[in-house]
Amino acid sequence: MDNSTLTLFKIKFKASIRKLEELLAIRDTNNAVALLEKMKKEANSLEIDSIDSFGEKLIAIQTNSFKKIVAHKEELETLHGKFLDGCEAILNNKFQDETHKKESLEFVGVYQGMAYYKNDAKAYREALISFCNWFKDMLVHLEQLIQEKNFVDFISLASELDTKAQTIQAQEILQFALALNKIIVEEKNQCKLFLSSYQKSIEL
Repeated sequence: MDNSTLTLFKIKFKASIRKLEELLAIRDTNNAVALLEKMKKEANSLEIDSIDSFGEKLIAIQTNSFKKIVAHKEELETLHGKFLDGCEAILNNKFQDETHKKESLEFVGVYQGMAYYKNDAKAYREALISFCNWFKDMLVHLEQLIQEKNFVDFISLASELDTKAQTIQAQEILQFALALNKIIVEEKNQCKLFLSSYQKSIEL
């Protein structure tokens, strides 16, 4: 192999690595794997060893993330039902008894929410109604994204859950959103580390 051919390959390879990093950052697995296959063919045509299992490992990282997400589904279903029940009771002032009232106020996070709005009951009520209306459909949407393995839109939904829960200071929901976002961050970091390892293993 002459030097000019090798130099050209190195330039193209570095550009492909940058593009691969961009695709992984937005979790575009399909295009990342397609680009990797192209990189492999170019490397093999010049008899440069590559890593054939990279695509499979990349998919395995995301598959593992989805398994962790699915493991939280039952917890979300419980939170979802309990939170909406509490909201309904609070907004309509219809409690089963004093125990139900106390549990609803604590679970929905009324005290933290009111403090967040500087005890402006009207502002807090409007925020709570807005969140509850959105949250009613959230579980169905999340389950759909899990079935489709649509990780990109799932990331947006998880981020939206965190942002909206902040507006009413719903502590239980915030903790759940934190757990989902932790999975997302871990998956992103694993992909980044794996890409770095891949790049070092075939340095020219």
